Amino acid sequence: MRFECDAYDYPRDECRRLVLFASRGVSKRRVSVWIGPRDAGFSGWAYRDGRIRLRLGPKGDLRPMVAETKTLRRAYPDIPCGSWRDVLVFLAAHEFRHLHQFRYWGGAASEQDADEHAIEMLNRWRAETGRRPIEAMVYL
Repeated sequence: MRFECDAYDYPRDECRRLVLFASRGVSKRRVSVWIGPRDAGFSGWAYRDGRIRLRLGPKGDLRPMVAETKTLRRAYPDIPCGSWRDVLVFLAAHEFRHLHQFRYWGGAASEQDADEHAIEMLNRWRAETGRRPIEAMVYL
């Protein structure tokens, strides 16, 4: 896995460790992860060629992650994140799940499956750091 971190507020080595944790169970063969800055909020994209792009807002911006489209917002509840580390684990796990879907599901991408996987990985991360899990997501 190739890894680049251009988000200057975030420690590169810790970001790499969190991405590796979030990607457990998903092949990292021919994968390139880039983490960059964003003025506010957080976002992520996975591409069929193995690229993952994650953008992190300021460390103090810990409002829940919210879907940016009306269609998704109906079924995609806010994700409570207690730290930037939670955000990064969730985003990375979600996008790595999309890579898995692209490779093994014939190209189909499921947001619900990616979210469920990301919640599972976030709860594992929270358990390893001695914190309570978050509530399971409910899709309408």
